[in-house]
Amino acid sequence: MGCGISSASVSAVGECALCAAGTYKSGKGSYSDACVSCPPLSDSGGGAGVCTCVTGYSGTAGDCTAVCGDGLVLGSEACDDGNAVSGDACSASCGVEAHATCSGEPSVCACDADYYTPSGGNACSRLCTSVATCNGQGTCSSAGACSCARSVFGANCETLVEAIASESLAISDVTLPATVSVGSSVRQTTPFRVIFARVVRLFSS
Repeated sequence: MGCGISSASVSAVGECALCAAGTYKSGKGSYSDACVSCPPLSDSGGGAGVCTCVTGYSGTAGDCTAVCGDGLVLGSEACDDGNAVSGDACSASCGVEAHATCSGEPSVCACDADYYTPSGGNACSRLCTSVATCNGQGTCSSAGACSCARSVFGANCETLVEAIASESLAISDVTLPATVSVGSSVRQTTPFRVIFARVVRLFSS
């Protein structure tokens, strides 16, 4: 016997009222069935003849899985930064990638100590320390590259330029003549002095 309610579920055996939220009747308007609870992570919305996955989950009732990339950390997700892309510390399957820590919704991730994100590379994939990476002659930039001290060069600050022991300056004065020849003509000029400076660098032996 039916209740004449095609899109709803009766509340109990012998009653033609809507089922409560979270319950349903598989027979929809069946007069003889009682309302039963929806499977985990699903809901009927109250009165619906079927249960569907709740917000943040997809699939079918009884087999609902968390949606990765919606900014909600649910189910087995360790993080969810609002996208399903790997290489940004929170992977395409919503797992925290190596050398990173993520928290919040949507998740905000940061690199662990001494790990950096190289330009155009994966998040937190570059290890850099002042002592081991930069040979104690520099510091690590925000991209994990060595920023070397003065007079030190190289990707890992491995090249030291020898210091200049002393420097002297030799100056010579020259006065140009009052007239100069330009092609076939002679032009009058104002005498002036030109100072030539020459730096003589003396390197230590």
